[in-house]
Amino acid sequence: MPKKHSNAASLTLFHAVVLAGGSGTRLWPLSRQMAPKQFLRLYGDTSLIGHTIGRVMPLSGRQNVLIVSGKSQQAELSAAGLDAYDFLAEPVARNTAPAAALAALRIISRFGDGVMAILPSDHMIKHAPAFRAALKTAGAAALDGAIVTLGIRPTCPETGYGYIEIRSGGRTSAKAVKALRFVEKPSLAVAEKYLRSGRFLWNAGIFVLKASTLLSEFRRHVPAAGPVLDKLAAQAFHGGRVDKKALERLFPLFPSVSLDYGIMEKSDLVLTVPCEMGWSDLGNWRCLHELADKDGNGNALRGDALLEGCKNVLVHADSGLVAVMGMENVAVVESRDAVLVCPLDRAQDLPRITDRLKALKRPELHRHLNVSKTWGAVDLLEAGPGHSVRKISVLPGAELSAEDCAGLRGHLVVASGTARLSGGGRVLKLCAHGAFDAVKNRVSTLKNTGRGPLDIIEIAPFGRGRNT
Repeated sequence: MPKKHSNAASLTLFHAVVLAGGSGTRLWPLSRQMAPKQFLRLYGDTSLIGHTIGRVMPLSGRQNVLIVSGKSQQAELSAAGLDAYDFLAEPVARNTAPAAALAALRIISRFGDGVMAILPSDHMIKHAPAFRAALKTAGAAALDGAIVTLGIRPTCPETGYGYIEIRSGGRTSAKAVKALRFVEKPSLAVAEKYLRSGRFLWNAGIFVLKASTLLSEFRRHVPAAGPVLDKLAAQAFHGGRVDKKALERLFPLFPSVSLDYGIMEKSDLVLTVPCEMGWSDLGNWRCLHELADKDGNGNALRGDALLEGCKNVLVHADSGLVAVMGMENVAVVESRDAVLVCPLDRAQDLPRITDRLKALKRPELHRHLNVSKTWGAVDLLEAGPGHSVRKISVLPGAELSAEDCAGLRGHLVVASGTARLSGGGRVLKLCAHGAFDAVKNRVSTLKNTGRGPLDIIEIAPFGRGRNT
């Protein structure tokens, strides 16, 4: 058991570990398998992951923010303006416990042992000061060896969250209390019982502990992880640097296990800080409506929306005008290539739609028409049975990957900017209105050599069907 914890003021070094490797479609059609929720701008002009980092930076400072994500999401991080932060790429998906262990190894190799706050990247927290106060309380206990979770006082019998049982009530707490047990998502009847008892909190999936505590408890409760941790520490994390080849070789050896199941439900070190901070995991469109700012009729609007005679309506217009008349308690979500209309009280049933899209192999489940790249973006403007039109935007000084160059199979016309292109045995400098036939000549390299953006229109004489 952890010893009695010291005052929160003794917490001097706080590492914010942002887990951003998840992908999902719970907020489809905006979130997609290749465009996960954490990169969406659902309120304000900042992505959810940007809000997550902004909330914790007053405690951690910029230098102590570490993002753990999949390799495929580096382009999204760059597009969100987050590529300046320390970043670890998971070679493969292995769930949250191995991802957090990577962060712990990275922190120890760079700074020595320290307190880390493990944060989901895609949650909403409306009251940031209350969040930081809870983290300070948790950090004080973590210094003395505890594993501390943030437990949210439930406001309704929610069946979509896991719960933490504690001994007594109190709406918030200035100290961490013993977590008696973790329970999975309950039925409605059980959730109602939990709410009446006053002894159960929502599990926010936010954990605060020392890096050394995470590694020791991971070894203790998931013995198969121990040899992998030893090899990673010796071969991939040394001298404050990351050996990417060793990481790619060793990380897949981890068992796939979550922090909750692998450690939290088994450890005797777990405490929780009861708190109220306007938290939601934004698991469906109803959750977003509940926390969004609303007008006098309970309507929450984002984008170009026009309502007439509506109550309790959520509208998210992504690319054009959405007009809604005479409707109540519905969500209307528009993107360039798909529209969702559903009752708010059925929002949790969205997997019925996404499962059908998967069975039908519909591309709208996978990605948007506009796809971010590390070097810029590709936007599918039009596609038909015998043609496709794409806009290829390249950042100043950036160069397309060999894979993306190989995917150029149309007539290329420079709309703006300056490009250096090689193909067909030639090296060309193309300015505005310059053209190259990539149907007959394969493009080997393409670079933006100008100071401003480079936009190229590709007209392919065959149907792509979907952007890549």
